[in-house]
This record gives sequence, C-alpha cells and structure tokens, in this order.
Amino acid sequence: MRGLRTSSYIAKYKDLLQDVYPVLWNSVKYKGKIWALPQDTEARPLYFRKDVLRKLGWSEDEINALPEKIRSGEVTMLDLIKVAKEAVSKGLVQWGFYHRPNFGAQPFVIFYYQYGGILQDPDTGKLVLVKSAMLKSLELLYKMAQVDKVLPPEMIGTSWRQIHSDFVNGRVLFWLGGTWHWAEWQRVAYHETLGKLPEDYEWKNMGFALVPAPEPGLKPLTLSSPYLYYVTSQSKYPELAFLLILLATSTPLDAKHAVDSAHLPVRMTTVDHPYYTESRFHTEVAYMLKYTTFEPLHPKFSAYKDAWIAAITKVEKGELTPDKALDEMVSVLKSEIGDELIIKE
Repeated sequence: MRGLRTSSYIAKYKDLLQDVYPVLWNSVKYKGKIWALPQDTEARPLYFRKDVLRKLGWSEDEINALPEKIRSGEVTMLDLIKVAKEAVSKGLVQWGFYHRPNFGAQPFVIFYYQYGGILQDPDTGKLVLVKSAMLKSLELLYKMAQVDKVLPPEMIGTSWRQIHSDFVNGRVLFWLGGTWHWAEWQRVAYHETLGKLPEDYEWKNMGFALVPAPEPGLKPLTLSSPYLYYVTSQSKYPELAFLLILLATSTPLDAKHAVDSAHLPVRMTTVDHPYYTESRFHTEVAYMLKYTTFEPLHPKFSAYKDAWIAAITKVEKGELTPDKALDEMVSVLKSEIGDELIIKE
C-alpha cells in the first residue's frame, strides 16, 4: 500500500478508525508514513506459577497483587530474579526463567527498549543500535544465566515442546511468553497428567503480568507483532479494498478473531463487545496494549536479529562477556547493514 495514499484514506475515513488503539499505528509506520492497517495484535507477558509462589510462602493477596506491583514499577526484574533463586535453591523448580528459544523479539527487544534503546530512526527509516542500552540488556541476560543461574545457559535452541512442557508442569517459575500461549496450553497436551489443561487449572496455578522493569526507575513493557493488511500499488480499486479492510476489522469481527485466535483486538471498542467480555483472560490482559512496543519495519532487520541472537547465545553460554559480544555484534552489523545502520553510544 502506498504510504501517501494510505494516509489520505485514513484522513478521509477517520471517523471509522477513531477506536483503533493509537499505539498500533506505530507498528505500520516507515519514514513517517503509514503503510498498512493492523489486522490483529497480541502482547508478550511474563507468566508465573502461582502454585510455586504459594510454596514459597506467598499469600493469595500477595500473589494476586503481583501484576499490579509490576505495572506500577514496585516489583522489578531484579526482584523476581531473587524470587527465582530462592525457588531454585529450595528445589521447588528446576529453573527460575525460560524465554523463547529463538529471537522472537521478547524479551530481548523489550529489555533493550526498557534500557532506553531504539531500533529505527523515524525520519530516515534507518536501523539504530544504542550501544549503552544493548550492553545493559546483554548484561541482564548474562546475570540470569551465568551469575544467578536462574536461566538455562543453553536456552537458545531448546525445543518448544520442552519449554511448554516444563512450564506447564511447574518445573519453571517464570515464562516470558505470548498471550496466545494461554489458549495453546488448553489445546495441546503438554501436561504429563492432565494433557490439555482445563482453563480452571490455569487460573488456579498461573498468572500473567507485563515484563517488569529491569531495575528501579525504568518501566514495565510488553511487545506486539501485529498482522497487517496491505493494499498493493497494483490494485485497480484501492479505495474499495481499503473499505473492505475496515469492514473486516469492525468491532464484531475483531472480537471474534481476537478471542478465537487467542490474540488481542485492534479496536478499543472491541473490549466491550459481548463476545470479547465472555473471555475472562482476554478482558484481563487487554490493558497490556497500553504498554506495548514493536519491532521496526525494515528489509534488513532480519540481519540485525541474526547478529543479536548470536550475541545473546554467546553471552548466555558464557562464551563471551557482554561487552565482547556487543563488540562482535557491532562489527557484524556494520558489515551486513552498512549505511542503513546508525550506531549511538
């Protein structure tokens, strides 16, 4: 979809788009222009095992208060690392944290953003690496894997089946996952006794929150990767196609898609639709869209991610210190991305 044409349609039909979450427009911008419309979205929360926290002596009030304390910044990642160390030392879990086995944005982009990093220059569209923020995010992962030993050093490359099975069966305290996993655990037989989880089991034994601020003074965040609708420049009837997209993302259809796909809505009015409000999980997790962020739209971001995950892997395994891994990452990015990369200290 041509950015200029898209912007003109959005202006023309602004009354039909007023209830789109404003933050979602950031996911479709490149060089200041809007190139698409969000079709759906999700969030990447921190899941936690309520049953393990109970065994650590937490009261129900303390457990139920955790998401709000994370949201307010009262509880940070440093605090949860301490909780994870205690749970591991007492033999309640094998590991304190799991994250994705591949890049997948969370928690890596989230940590980087929390430390003040940016990934794209809004004016030029070039990719950006803020070295101070990247170093701090690598240092946090190094601390978790090599210092406090609450994260497996070989986390990258672990099978998805093992990751879900270990969390679902209570062998991991905290899982940095996605909102859609709540439904996946009900549909896939990961539990060694129950198979597919009844949702009642999830509510009793699992909770979810924003990704905590890494340390005091920073902010909790999440991340979304919306699916997008585009109209190609070759379309004979671009305005008609644009209107069809608007209908496809209308509140009733948005509600049905969000709930049935275990994703989140793109329209603020959707959260009050009866089909949406019937889902307790969707109702309780919708607030995360107010705290969400996005990966950049850039053809060379895949090369950026490859260099990034290589640095993370070496840091978590202890093969390189965070500063050496950052130096290597910068060297690779300069070679792979060249003039399309801005490096800031």
